[in-house]
Amino acid sequence: MTHPTVSLNGNFGVALEQVSPDDLGDPVFRARAYDLWFAHGGLLAVRGERLADISPTKLMEWAENFGAVEQKTQ
Repeated sequence: MTHPTVSLNGNFGVALEQVSPDDLGDPVFRARAYDLWFAHGGLLAVRGERLADISPTKLMEWAENFGAVEQKTQ
């Protein structure tokens, strides 16, 4: 699935719309998200109705897509 994108502040920042928790674990989606993050100054938002239901562990796994997380708290 191709997720719509929305500019956040000109070319600084981009949002991916209609994202599901399953998308966050998909290698193809993760590669596209990384490329968008890099191309838009390191600001990426993901939006989707079911994202509020992901666990802190899954959120940390997603964050590590962009580099090492310096401090993990739970």
